[in-house]
Amino acid sequence: MKTIIGKTASAAVLILAAGLATPTFAQSTGTPAPQDEAASLDDIIVTAQRREQSLQDVPIAITAFDAETLERTAAQGIQDVASKAPGVTLTQFNIGEPQLYIRGVGTTSDSAASDPSIGVSIDEVSIGRAGASSLAFLDIERVEILRGPQGTLYGRNASGGALNVYTRKPPA
Repeated sequence: MKTIIGKTASAAVLILAAGLATPTFAQSTGTPAPQDEAASLDDIIVTAQRREQSLQDVPIAITAFDAETLERTAAQGIQDVASKAPGVTLTQFNIGEPQLYIRGVGTTSDSAASDPSIGVSIDEVSIGRAGASSLAFLDIERVEILRGPQGTLYGRNASGGALNVYTRKPPA
């Protein structure tokens, strides 16, 4: 008897709750709302897959910094970009050997002859040693940080990700 009363009471509460809920519908005025130019997003072009694509179309976890952002944040080198990108850290064993980590993947070897786990390239030219990736930014167009394994496009030493630096082209 108690289970029948309990089930009936539960059903009554559900029916009452459904009856009190009123649907809300969006109202259309017939004319679209004007778009504020400050609210629109600029199309960011990246070459993470070795071809120019919109950042929204790239199926990779990527952080991109354009020249304006680098100038506004006064980024002087990779260490400044790494501190602003999520999941990226940069430590240095000594001043000439940066240790870059993306999502916790990196190389702890302090040898100048060791291969890094993060691929670093400048204008699509791979930097083979970690010591050579300690560079200053001069006339940089953009910086792209790709998270996750990138070995297919950036070689066997990009198991943790890739950091791509693109310089500005000289005026024609």
